[in-house]
Amino acid sequence: MLYHFGPSPVLRGWQSLTNEEHILALIAAGIALLLLAQLLFFSTLSITRLYEGYWGSLRALRPLRRVLLSNQGHHWRRLSEGGPETYQDLYAGYPLSQSELLPTRLGNALKASELYARDRYGIDAVFFWPRLYFVLPGDVRSTVAEARATMEEALNFSVVAIAVAIIAAALLVVWQTFDWGPWLIVIIGCVGSRLSYRVGVAASLAFGETVRSCFDVYRHDLLKKLGCRLRARIDNEEPLWQQLKKYLYQGGIDSGAEQVLLNPAASMRNAGISAPNPPVVAPGNSDVASLGKLIRDYVVKRAANGVLLGTGLLLMPKRQSGRRPRR
Repeated sequence: MLYHFGPSPVLRGWQSLTNEEHILALIAAGIALLLLAQLLFFSTLSITRLYEGYWGSLRALRPLRRVLLSNQGHHWRRLSEGGPETYQDLYAGYPLSQSELLPTRLGNALKASELYARDRYGIDAVFFWPRLYFVLPGDVRSTVAEARATMEEALNFSVVAIAVAIIAAALLVVWQTFDWGPWLIVIIGCVGSRLSYRVGVAASLAFGETVRSCFDVYRHDLLKKLGCRLRARIDNEEPLWQQLKKYLYQGGIDSGAEQVLLNPAASMRNAGISAPNPPVVAPGNSDVASLGKLIRDYVVKRAANGVLLGTGLLLMPKRQSGRRPRR
């Protein structure tokens, strides 16, 4: 607006206002900025999903989706065939299966972190993450929140930059001008949006690795809080997590799953298999020391009671006999 009309008319219009109108204009500008900030805050999830490639049933974006999926599939195949040199990029940025690819780089990075818990432990990360979050220590939750906030702020700035570029391009069409000023705004907006998106992708990689680490380290704490105890090997946890999800989501588990998952000894007895006897562990030095301390305390206590009893008998006055002495 300033570029099209020039600063003089705008400045004269501002000077023609009274002091009360100046204050109202500043308050209105502050409210507009606050509303814009709140709009971005409430739209953060929608913006993130838009950049991930979850476009729903928008038919207008289907051709773009096919092109982007083809591009991401090309990158996935190149990394899959690259061997150990490219595995780190494949692990951090893409799902293990090509059929689960999303059309954007950001979407695949977040999808890889989401599917990690399922591929390793059989955990539905979308379902269990809100529950796991309450088990995390305070400093870990702060780390997760900071990583996610960095990603979301970059994506929000990308949206603002591309919106400014679109508005500037629309004004160019309305004003039918080809001056360099609005074109510079369009270029800066597009470049700024692209750079912010790349920053968001880098932040999503850090956020995804943080989420993976949370499942690796704290999933057993979640089981304890939910009243379960893991008895399976690390590569066979899927049945437990599946039944736990079914119980929490549907209110029941499969028949026999309780014995198999939560009481394996009873399950083996029902199947006619004898459970191995627990190993006999010889007492260690600490156990011997504890036993010696108990015996010592008991002896000292009995001896102290004996001393007190003997002292009391000595101090008691002698009772006079009822019979008179003989003459």
